[in-house]
Amino acid sequence: MKFTIESKLLKDEILKIIEQNTSDFRTSILNPNNGEYFNGKILENSFKIRRNIHYRNTGLPEVNGSIEKTENGSKVHIKIAQPLIIRFIKWFLFIAVGGICINEAIKEHSLSLPFPFLVVGVLVFIVPEKIEAALAKSKLEELFGKTER
Repeated sequence: MKFTIESKLLKDEILKIIEQNTSDFRTSILNPNNGEYFNGKILENSFKIRRNIHYRNTGLPEVNGSIEKTENGSKVHIKIAQPLIIRFIKWFLFIAVGGICINEAIKEHSLSLPFPFLVVGVLVFIVPEKIEAALAKSKLEELFGKTER
């Protein structure tokens, strides 16, 4: 998911807001209930953060943002993705293609084998990732004062 948030805040103000709501990744593992909404890294013009949770979640997307100065404030370009999800989708597609090939090889024209794997892949990996991305997006819009584009 990619989107841009236009804000009247300056770049330094946006970085300060992100910093106030983000803990260092190593600190959050040792003390997960430290009050910050995100954990991750903040760089000079960009950030890499994830939602701060007190449990493990391999489907938790990474929020990559870059800040661009504009005449009226700033634009924050956000990309929310989880590369692990792509790997699982490829794995499920491999299973599906393999199932079709096996079905063809044994001359059974039943395609019932691969499709449950695809359905489970969508339900288990894609849906939770979309939910987490929506949570991160709404929090960032709240923090920066949204004017989405």
